[in-house]
Amino acid sequence: MSTPVGLSTASCPLGKAEYTFRLAAELGYDGVEVMVWSERSTQDPKALAVLAVHAPTLLLTRSVFGADPWRKIDRSAELAIAVGAPTVVLHPPFFWQTRYARSFVRGIADRERKGSVF
Repeated sequence: MSTPVGLSTASCPLGKAEYTFRLAAELGYDGVEVMVWSERSTQDPKALAVLAVHAPTLLLTRSVFGADPWRKIDRSAELAIAVGAPTVVLHPPFFWQTRYARSFVRGIADRERKGSVF
């Protein structure tokens, strides 16, 4: 069994998700990891066929899906399920996100227990 290798839309010019999909196909990647951000196509389950959804928890995406990090993660999980992606990618909290950091391990464990994708 081989591990699928995906190209992230974050590694290509932001605002160009369609370009990333074409490039991934040309280069022989197994699929795409979509970085959810303000580009509407990165949030539209009808427009996506991806290996993974990257939750918009980075500084660049601070206003996507609202301000609450857990809401961003939950919406990303919903999007992943809607497009059939088995994985949600996210980063640990930034140093200034103290409240989120205190609940990070427990919050992820709770979501995994409920059968969410991570």
